Amino acid sequence: MMRLDDIAERCERLFVECDATVDVFHVQRQMVQHGLGRPPLVLVFDCCLQCKPERFPQGPRMAMMRAIARRVRDNIQNESKAIRGMTMTKALIVVDVQPTFCESGELGVAGGNAVAERIADYVNAHRSEYAYIATTQDWHIEPGAHWSAEPDFVDTWPKHGAAGTLNAELHPAIKALNIEHHFKKGQYSAAYSGFEGIEDNTDRIQTREEVEAEQSAGKTLANALKAAGVSRVDVVGIAESHCVKDTALDAKRLGFDVTVFEDLTVPVSEELGVAARKQMAAGGITLAESR
Repeated sequence: MMRLDDIAERCERLFVECDATVDVFHVQRQMVQHGLGRPPLVLVFDCCLQCKPERFPQGPRMAMMRAIARRVRDNIQNESKAIRGMTMTKALIVVDVQPTFCESGELGVAGGNAVAERIADYVNAHRSEYAYIATTQDWHIEPGAHWSAEPDFVDTWPKHGAAGTLNAELHPAIKALNIEHHFKKGQYSAAYSGFEGIEDNTDRIQTREEVEAEQSAGKTLANALKAAGVSRVDVVGIAESHCVKDTALDAKRLGFDVTVFEDLTVPVSEELGVAARKQMAAGGITLAESR
């Protein structure tokens, strides 16, 4: 919705093209012709009235029009405040959308590339609804027993998400979004939740001491969300059955209202996906479609 301040400014610019008595229809037509959009006529009238009240005739009919315009303006302003209150406290967390977890990756999940593209489309369409957007990445340097030559695929895994490799970078579709905040996790231990990571907007290979110092300094996702005034969190990414689930559950435990968009995530297997969805629902997390 076009802001009333914008409409007023555009009306002001176009007054020079009006006759002595303001023709509100003319102002609206000029706005359209100048590529400025087509706001509702009553809003154009109200803004014209506020900009140049002396250009309008007096009388009962005009008084009624003024009252209607004021009521519409007040309703829209109240609605805009409510919408801002709902949207600007919301964050989007894009979990581990990396080539290592997509087709042909070391722990590739079927449908990973398609999910990455859908997430990119969603962010491009809805970016303005979020006060804060962040990605998380597995960024393993020496994660101990988390990597294993004989993995059980429960607590131990083949080598994946190796820091500094192309497959540990963000998926190209996500990288192209130019998201500002990136949280790396699992440098020197296993880590499934994005809340275990630290903000690191570089591709450096940090020492164990550097990672611990950043954690001690509070460069965590939880602190970043609180600093941004976030109360609601939407979670998407890979894999639903593991890092998406754990990130969402941690967000809920930290007091955020959490939604996981089921069409913007994918599990390692359908069986594990069903189990993860049951666990998230039991934990008070909303499962929904993004559209």
